[in-house]
Amino acid sequence: MSNRLLPDDSGAACVRLATYADEDEIMRICRMMWAENGQMPMCERKVREMLHEAFSSKGGIIGVIGAPGKIEACIFLRIGQIWYSDEFNLSEYMSFVLPAHRKSRNALNLVEFAKKCAYDLGLKLFITI
Repeated sequence: MSNRLLPDDSGAACVRLATYADEDEIMRICRMMWAENGQMPMCERKVREMLHEAFSSKGGIIGVIGAPGKIEACIFLRIGQIWYSDEFNLSEYMSFVLPAHRKSRNALNLVEFAKKCAYDLGLKLFITI
């Protein structure tokens, strides 16, 4: 997958791949998400390690909506296996739309992005709605 916008009309096209330059802003978003619905303590070191794996295309994908410094929403997807199967899948680890943008189509566009990623990778998608 390139870092360019995805060329389709489903809404996935407005989602771009996150880069290391987005790390601090994505960490801020992770903290916001954790404050809203975190159920266990957040380990920032572990979160950063997971982000770095995605930034370097080592089994993860992070899609964001918005320019650097103005991210409105993000989704974190990882390639892995469900506990009872050897088959690989693409699983949503987190998705978050900032409160000011929750009446937009951002959540739908993140889902379309995830569907396109799974299709492009030839994997089943596991995502919560």
